[in-house]
Amino acid sequence: TDKEGNTPVAVIDRVLFESFLKDIEAQGWQPEVVLPDYLALPYDEAEWVRWDHEGWVSVRTGFCSGFSVREENLAAMLQFVGADEQQSLRHCQHRSDAPMQVPINLLQGEYRPKRKMTQINQSWKRVIYSTALFVFVLFGSQATQYFYFKYQSDQLVQRIATTYHDLFPSAAAVDQPRLAIEKLLHRLQHAKKPKHLMLFLHKLGPLLAKSSRLKLASLDYR
Repeated sequence: TDKEGNTPVAVIDRVLFESFLKDIEAQGWQPEVVLPDYLALPYDEAEWVRWDHEGWVSVRTGFCSGFSVREENLAAMLQFVGADEQQSLRHCQHRSDAPMQVPINLLQGEYRPKRKMTQINQSWKRVIYSTALFVFVLFGSQATQYFYFKYQSDQLVQRIATTYHDLFPSAAAVDQPRLAIEKLLHRLQHAKKPKHLMLFLHKLGPLLAKSSRLKLASLDYR
């Protein structure tokens, strides 16, 4: 919509328009904007802009208005659109003067550029891939920690079983040696007179460790 509240509307020949698009795509081009030739001229509020090309004259008379006619019909067309004698026409020498913002784009609906949709799809794919990678790293880290701690737990259980077997070589195999050791320590801690035994073991331990001749074969505590 322009400043006056007018909405640009284009009426085109569908067959001619599709043929035009096919010719462009055959050259390996993918147009993003298609608009009438006179709207490709730069817009100037103070004066009309004119461009001559191969016997044709394109004139942009407003933000969303203009016309293209044969050069010999220019005077009649100017009179038809109500141009007075004071109306100036500024010649446009280069089409590159056209602004980036255009009032209307004929590529709408099914003719909308597919490349934009492809870019949108690629953006969504990058988001999905990034999310999937994040989830994979997150769960992979959790799985790695689980197996690591499980391995450490198995090693600890094996060491407890070995210690239990060293303490009680004649004992039968125990399914849960850790619980057996904990029960044994609990019994020792809550015995009626544990201090004498603990003090004795505390003093006996270093002596056994230093002397190669002394060896404790068994210990029966009741």
